Amino acid sequence: MLFTIRIAFSALQERMKKQLKTSPRKNGMLSEAVSVFLGIKDVEFVPSLLCCNSLLNDLIKGNRLDMFWSVYNTMVEKKIAPDVYTCTNVIKAYCKSGNAREARKLLFEMSEEGCIPNLVTYNVVIRGLCGSGLVEEAVELNKTMVEKGLRPDSYTYASLIYGICKQKRSKEAMLILKEMCEMGLKPNAFAYTPLIGGFMREGDIEEALKIKDEMVAHGINLNLVTYNIMLNGLCKVGQMEEAINLKAEMVAMGLCPETKTYNYLIEGYCLQNNMEKACEILVEMKERNLEPNAYTYGILINRFCLTGDPNKAIHLLDQMIDAEMHVARCLLL
Repeated sequence: MLFTIRIAFSALQERMKKQLKTSPRKNGMLSEAVSVFLGIKDVEFVPSLLCCNSLLNDLIKGNRLDMFWSVYNTMVEKKIAPDVYTCTNVIKAYCKSGNAREARKLLFEMSEEGCIPNLVTYNVVIRGLCGSGLVEEAVELNKTMVEKGLRPDSYTYASLIYGICKQKRSKEAMLILKEMCEMGLKPNAFAYTPLIGGFMREGDIEEALKIKDEMVAHGINLNLVTYNIMLNGLCKVGQMEEAINLKAEMVAMGLCPETKTYNYLIEGYCLQNNMEKACEILVEMKERNLEPNAYTYGILINRFCLTGDPNKAIHLLDQMIDAEMHVARCLLL
């Protein structure tokens, strides 16, 4: 019986890993593995810590926090002693659920219990704190980490830059970037992109474009996220010609615009009441086989109503109904 359970659990683990690599959004194997794990609580077989950590990690990647806590609580019941990898997974789960302070609390408890956090553990908490707007606590934790002999890496600095920029303190974030360079670390797209977004949100388009040029000068390829952030910023301030040129540059770089890209352009033209151009962008979007979503239709319908053209608004509403979209949601945008 015990041998059969071991074989079943190991086989599911392997199948689950393969499936997550090829199709991370399908959680069938995760459910199977968890069912086997939870089903062995009444027999004298304790899965290895390595297997437990692997399952916890896969559940985090699959965003199955409900199953994660079931597995972790079963580990506690079975008195399976956690290691740094277990604790880091639990910290990730807290951060994913928006409970960064609980994650930080566990980080300090780890040290007290003799389970020494590593750089990855600190980075997860720092990112979680920054994502929750607790930037000062993230900065203090970074100092604590350094005092304990751990050196911040590119991910640490990128997280701090992200958090500070979210609070519209992009000039301060530039100092973090400078420190990063002084430490001998090369900034990557994950460090530069929040800065571009931060300056865009603060209306400093010139500084944002300077950072973009700096990225290019350092041989860093802009990704779709970076381009979308710049496009959104340009469209919000009405610099539509620059936005269109940026889209052309993006395509020339081999990146395909997505629905979000076109929504920004449509919204930009709508803000200028240039409905002809907005509709041209909609046509181009469809020609690229990108389906407009509720947000796309909502922007156009609302603006046609505001500009006194209800017939076109009704025509778009009919298209929405044909596409079986949620009309009420669109009209509330």
